[in-house]
Amino acid sequence: MKEIKGIRLQPIIDLHSEKTFGYEVLSELSPDVDNEIWFHQQSPDRLLALHQWQLQQLETLPLNGTLFLNLPLAALQLPGLEQQLAGENRQTVIELQDPEMLLTLSERQLSRLRQGLSALSLAGFAVWLDDYRPCYNAVLNQLDWRFDGIKIDKHVFQQRRHSQEALIRLIGDTRKYGGKILVEGVETAGDLFAVLQSPADMAQGFFWPEIRIPAAA
Repeated sequence: MKEIKGIRLQPIIDLHSEKTFGYEVLSELSPDVDNEIWFHQQSPDRLLALHQWQLQQLETLPLNGTLFLNLPLAALQLPGLEQQLAGENRQTVIELQDPEMLLTLSERQLSRLRQGLSALSLAGFAVWLDDYRPCYNAVLNQLDWRFDGIKIDKHVFQQRRHSQEALIRLIGDTRKYGGKILVEGVETAGDLFAVLQSPADMAQGFFWPEIRIPAAA
């Protein structure tokens, strides 16, 4: 993990209590590394190892709340994934980070994804879908799975943040696919006011300062 210089923790806010529910765990790469290219080049096994490395880095820190850690959809097809994750001793959420890949899956691959989700659920893991967009609805209907939570993509929120009616309708449509709804992209007091008036459960964005932790040697 030599390219990774530290960890960023983005606060996740419970909109009912307006307190921190937990943190999304993000890796901070070297300035000369393109984040998007680097992550797309990593195999599912490598990203699972990153998931476990992040937990090790945070193991001794006095953090309260749930940690949201990213995994690609492809990792759900790794054999025995639930056993590999079984040693996690913090309260964690598995966040599926590349929902656009759903659009590329065949019916057979969707069936295998459903089996992977079921195995994780039976093992007691919470699984959320990241970066939801309405264009995924058809494939989510085909997948026929209700996630523990859904994160609404920040651009989708920001396109609707000035229309309470559109935002309420978006969250209502999204709730068909997840038990909890989180709105990403909250950056201003106006954004916060909009989500507080909505039926969303949680929010995340640059309105709340991140915690940055250098990687341990």
